[in-house]
Amino acid sequence: MRKRILSKEDLHKKDKRNQIIIGILLIIVMFFSVVGFGFSGSVSQSGGTLKYGDYEFFPQNNFWVLTLGGYQFGFINNPTEMDALEIQSDVLLNGLNSYAGRPLYVSSEDGDATSHISLNLGQVVQRIQNACLDGGECEGELPIKDCTNNFIILLQGESNKITQDQNCIYLEAKSGSSIAVIDEFLFKTIGVR
Repeated sequence: MRKRILSKEDLHKKDKRNQIIIGILLIIVMFFSVVGFGFSGSVSQSGGTLKYGDYEFFPQNNFWVLTLGGYQFGFINNPTEMDALEIQSDVLLNGLNSYAGRPLYVSSEDGDATSHISLNLGQVVQRIQNACLDGGECEGELPIKDCTNNFIILLQGESNKITQDQNCIYLEAKSGSSIAVIDEFLFKTIGVR
């Protein structure tokens, strides 16, 4: 079979037509991928929301997210799971407003726990800084602070409990439970539980 010889003008028209077809196909693919992404995001949020009292949590990136007063708080545990964790807790006197715009000092050897506190309270406080409790053991050249400052002290212990002495919050957690204890502290501070 012989192939027809095309003029330059015919070749130009053919190339232009092919480019238009490819462009239209790319636009269609991009449109449907954006629409598909939009629907997948809204389904996971609307289908998995959790209502707890007056608060509504939605799942996002392995967190339960609560939007409150212009802030977004992220929790590993949702409030309905907290009763099963048996965390002893005093009534905390400090609410979220007591942290707003003030420095927060943290004493912890658990980097994940410190990050979880920073993720949530970092948007509220002036700054978060590692420190040592006055009279406690201290490694390095960290500032020494007492309970007149907002201070969170994370300890590993035999039980899960939250106690308060002035502005010091003591979060004691069994091995592997520090994030759950921090979540309970945050729920109480925000007023969810």
